Amino acid sequence: MCAMCIFCGSLIALVYTALCMYRKKRVAAYVRVSTSHKQQIDSLEAQTSYYKNLIRKNPNWSFVDIYIESGRSATNIQGRPVLRKLLADAHGELVDLILVKSIPRLSRNTVDLLIIVRELKLIGIEVFFEKESLSSFDPKCEILLSILASLAQEESHNLSENIKWGILRKMENGDFTLPYARFLGYRKRTGWTA
Repeated sequence: MCAMCIFCGSLIALVYTALCMYRKKRVAAYVRVSTSHKQQIDSLEAQTSYYKNLIRKNPNWSFVDIYIESGRSATNIQGRPVLRKLLADAHGELVDLILVKSIPRLSRNTVDLLIIVRELKLIGIEVFFEKESLSSFDPKCEILLSILASLAQEESHNLSENIKWGILRKMENGDFTLPYARFLGYRKRTGWTA
């Protein structure tokens, strides 16, 4: 190999590196609510609007998309098609940075969260958790994510247990409610009538 080829190869690598440094970051946001209640849908709309404006206002960022998941629990990665699409787009090199409101929005399962963040980090994609002001590229990120995700997971578990306990106590006291105005041909008024 001649000296000129080595120079040309080095020059091409240098130009490519410079172009990558000055290319706008391709940014997406992931927003999620766990129910389809009106209040949470309003929150979803507010998050969507906020992230669209935030990304478009930054001159160093290029808007990719807002990945919106509604009515999905964050306790398990299964059954979350929008999150799976985001991860597929990340693997397809369509995204450089993913913005998330907070750790529990991405996952309330510690293992799932760490797998997602590690996987993205390995392919050079940063996840930024806004509420915690935490970047997956930060060296202390993994330990903080482990602690905060464990707290979110435990909070979710406790909430579920409290709801189950409350329902069980109501049933024991004979206070049983059905979430339907009409059930098996009966209408609910002050009591059940045919």
